[in-house]
Amino acid sequence: MKRFLLLSYLFLIAPMVMAQPDLDETAEMVQELQDFRRHEFTQRLSLTPSEAEAFFPIYDQSQLELRQARMQFRKKWGHRELGTLTEEEAKAYYADAVAVKQKEVDIHAAYTPKLVPIIGYKRVILLPQTERDVRAQLLKKARGMELSPGPEGRPPRGQ
Repeated sequence: MKRFLLLSYLFLIAPMVMAQPDLDETAEMVQELQDFRRHEFTQRLSLTPSEAEAFFPIYDQSQLELRQARMQFRKKWGHRELGTLTEEEAKAYYADAVAVKQKEVDIHAAYTPKLVPIIGYKRVILLPQTERDVRAQLLKKARGMELSPGPEGRPPRGQ
């Protein structure tokens, strides 16, 4: 009986084990997208190799801080339907939204002086448009890749 239960369990779990995404393949796709992003920024901003070497650590750190600030806001409010908020909750939401925008401004103000000696103001002011363009290209490229399903078997965002 134990042997039967063990075999039944193995047959039930085997499809789940086989359905796991190939982590090496996923890591390769992520690396390919990161390389593509770096190449696009380098091309669009006309970065020399030495500029790119100095630019990306600073830029990536600023993007990480921006992402963290936005994630904290989404963690607190992302699950809420705005139309269902009470007046007090709406007031708190508004205060948090303004705080996130202020944090974004503070991050830009902190990192711009670090970037200016490397790429100058002319290319610093081109960053927002470059970010939008590169993000669109990355999404297009990612959609063209055969990505494994995301959490809970859902396709990755945007597909």
